[in-house]
Amino acid sequence: DLINLKSRLLSFVVDRIENKEISRQAQPAYTTSTMQQDAANKLYFSPSKTMKIAQGLYEGKTVGDETVGLITYMRTDSTRLSDDFINSANWYILNNYGKRYIGYVKNKTQKNAQDAHEAIRPTSIERHPDSIKAYLTDDEYKLYSLIYKRSIASLMANAIFSNTRVEFINTDSKWYTTSQTLIFDGFLKVYGKTEEDE
Repeated sequence: DLINLKSRLLSFVVDRIENKEISRQAQPAYTTSTMQQDAANKLYFSPSKTMKIAQGLYEGKTVGDETVGLITYMRTDSTRLSDDFINSANWYILNNYGKRYIGYVKNKTQKNAQDAHEAIRPTSIERHPDSIKAYLTDDEYKLYSLIYKRSIASLMANAIFSNTRVEFINTDSKWYTTSQTLIFDGFLKVYGKTEEDE
C-alpha cells in the first residue's frame, strides 16, 4: 500500500500556476458596535467595560498640566470623519510614512444611520498613544491605541499582496495550494501585518 501511495503521489504534475495581485483595504473608523467587537476580540473586554473606559477617555484625562478629552463621542453609528481630522491625519501619514501611504476616506455609514456624531477617533492626531501612556491606565492605553490606529489606518493606502495558486493533477484527482506574499504594506504599516479587520 505504501508503494502504491508513493507511486500515486509521484504521478502528480503541475497543471496550472496562477499569479495575481490582491488589494486589501482597511476598515473605516470605529462606530460604537465595531469598537466593542474589536475590543472584545483583541483585548477581551466586555461591551460594558469598553464603554466605561471609552466614557472616561471622552470625558477627559489629565495629560501634563491640562485635562483633555482624548476621543470623540463614543456612541455613534457613523464612520464619518471631520475634514480637519482627515487633513491632519494625511499630514501625519505623509510625514511619518510617505506620500505612497496616503489613501482615501472609507465611509460605510448606512443610509438610516444617525449621523449627528462622527466616527470614534482621537481628538488630536498629535496625541500618539505612546506619548500619553504615562497618564493612562493599562486598559485605557489599550483601548485608546485601538481607536488611534484604526482611525489612521482607515485613511491609508490599501495593502497589496501577490497571490499564487498552483494546481496539481494525476489520473484521478486534482489538488491545489496557495501562497500569499506581501508586496506593499499600506495601512498594515500601522495596523500590523497579521491584523484581521473583519
